[in-house]
This record gives sequence, structure tokens and C-alpha cells, in this order.
Amino acid sequence: MSILKKLSIPVLSSILALAPLKSNALEGIVKNSMTDEGIHNAIVKLYDGETLKDSVRTDEDGYYSVNVTSVKEPDFNIPNKDVYDVKVFDMNGRFLYNLGNSWNGSFIPNLPSGSYIFNTPYGNFMTPVIEGSLLSPLGRSLESKVGTSKNTYRTSNADEAYTLSVSDDGIENEIGDYYDASIPINDLNSNRDVELIHSYEMQDWDGDFLEYLKTTQYGGNTLWGDYPEYYPINVDIDSVNCDRYTGERAQGVLNDIRDALDGWNEMSGLELFTYTDVNRDNRQIIVDYSKDEGFPQFRGHQVRDEDGRYRFDSGTVYLINDMVGGDYGEEMIKHEFGHATGWGNESPNEQSIMRPSIYIPYVTISEDDGYVVRTFTTLPNFTPWNNYLLK
Repeated sequence: MSILKKLSIPVLSSILALAPLKSNALEGIVKNSMTDEGIHNAIVKLYDGETLKDSVRTDEDGYYSVNVTSVKEPDFNIPNKDVYDVKVFDMNGRFLYNLGNSWNGSFIPNLPSGSYIFNTPYGNFMTPVIEGSLLSPLGRSLESKVGTSKNTYRTSNADEAYTLSVSDDGIENEIGDYYDASIPINDLNSNRDVELIHSYEMQDWDGDFLEYLKTTQYGGNTLWGDYPEYYPINVDIDSVNCDRYTGERAQGVLNDIRDALDGWNEMSGLELFTYTDVNRDNRQIIVDYSKDEGFPQFRGHQVRDEDGRYRFDSGTVYLINDMVGGDYGEEMIKHEFGHATGWGNESPNEQSIMRPSIYIPYVTISEDDGYVVRTFTTLPNFTPWNNYLLK
């Protein structure tokens, strides 16, 4: 005799009402954005609007798989009873546990992670469980709706039906090794890797690293494309025009440009720029020495790919000819090529090469500057910063 036949009629009808209507899988790897290494034991939750549908932990390689099982979760209010009896079924209706009134309402020893149906005298509820711990403890939910807990970390977007919430620690009001991610999802029948930003303690900045990224970048990191597919960026340093406009300073200016490009490569640990074997046919950035007024600047040209993301495809670094080769020419060149990496706003840190104006004393590209560039470059191009959240 099947387990469903053993159930009473009210329970049977409730279980049938909770029967899955659809099942879509979303899988991928949770990884360190800079190293591509999988993050073990991260918590991945899938939300349909504000409703939690599934929750899992990543395996030793960072792999996860979550499923949307459309389960009827009616609105109800349960009277606050000190004594209540709870039976636990898996999603196939198989009986697992009979929990008495001594149960604490939040933890079941040895219950594997997954989604379960809890049959109580007051109704049947589906709720995910992680290593025995209920994400929405029934004991705490006797006076509220069960199974519809809002993910307090997600950012709402009316155009997105699903949200993938990823945390490496699952502890509220704390930052673990990585910042939490809250990723809008359109297509559940696909793979979706999630890159987490490592929490970094800056040497010359007292605030939080993620807030610093948001300050120094615009709404998203518009780059030359996904790294390393679109890299290195070919820079035409144009030695002929350098000589024409800077005269006897030309050799020193060219050396400063090479030092700037090598410096960003070295401090970021990435192959961002190259200036060898670059010609008119393959150059992406050209250095312009001809202007004699205004301010140095990087001006990039953007294109939009078929997937809707923008990226730079070409650009010009304007170096004002009466400023290069001067006391701050080297710093200015490093600064403008910092913008050419995709670094948007000026830095509020006076120890950064990306500070808004020339200060005394002289500064150069720091380890912090390199780490910032490495972080936003190794994330997918045009990543919105609001996908990552401070607790």
C-alpha cells in the first residue's frame, strides 16, 4: 500500500494540493571572482519573487543546483499553541519523521538539506531545510505565514521573476570572506555561474571595500569586454607624434607611458595592456599629444553587443603636450591609463593614483589601486554593483 493511501483524507487532499506543477533546474559554480576557484559550502537560495523555492550548499568544487518546484503555499495563520504534532514528508509524499511537542520547532537532527512538507494540525507547509535547520522555523512562525519569508538581502526588480541569493557564511549582519550576491534570473533552464567579491582590507582606506568600489565605479563596470577574452588592450603609443609634439621630451614621455602600462599590468596581476606589435590595423587605444589646452583625459567609445551589454571597443588618451614630461607628467599618465582600464569616478583616497587632482607628495599605482582594477576586471563586463550587498 502506498504511503499516500495510509494518510487520512484531509492530509491526502492537502498533499495533492501541494503537488509539484513544474520543475526547472538552475545550476552553476559559485567561485572567487578573481581566481575562478570554486567556493565550497556556500549557501545558494532561489526566490520566486519574495518566496523561497529552494536552498542548497555548494559542493567541494563550488557546484550547486537549485530547482523551482511550484508548490501551493496558501496564506494562513496558525493559532499559537504550546502543544502541536508535526509529521515530516519528503516532496514525494514519503513519511520521514513524527515530531512531538518536545520538538524545538527549528532543528531536526540528521535531516539532509532539501525541501520538505510539514503536516501539522493547522495545515501543511513546505519549507527548505539546510543541514537539519529550517530556514523558516515553524515554532517561530505559528503567528505568521510560513514558507514565504522575504530574503532581506535581495534587491527587488519588477521585471525579474527569480532571484539567486548567494552567501559564503549565511550569518546576518556580518561580512564573511565574500560579499553576498543577489542575482536576477530570467532563464531557469540554463547554467549560471556566480562570482563573489572577496572582502579586502585596503591599506590606505578605512572604509569598506565594496563601498569603495561603488564610489569609484559607476552603476556597473563597463570594460573592454569579459576578461580575458577581450584582453590585452592594444595601445598605440604613437612615437612619431610624440616626437612631433613633445620634442626633446619625447623619449622621457614614451618611457613614462610604457612604465604606466607595465605598472597597471603588474599591480593588477592581469595582462591588461600591450604596446608591442601594435599598428593602425589592430590598435584600440591611441595616445594623442596634439592638444595644448584643457585637461588630460581618457575618452572611450562604447558598442553594444547582442546580449545587450555595453563595452569599450576603442578610445583615446589625451595627454596635454605642455603637461607631459613635467613634474607630475608621470603621475598624470598613470592616472589616465587607470581610467582606460574602466575605472570610472575619481578616487576619494588621496593615496590613490586615481585621486581627482595633483597633490603633493607624488603618488604612484598602489597595491590597493591594482586590487580594485583586478576586482572589477575579473567580474563579467557590465556587472551592476547592486548585485552585491553589504550586511
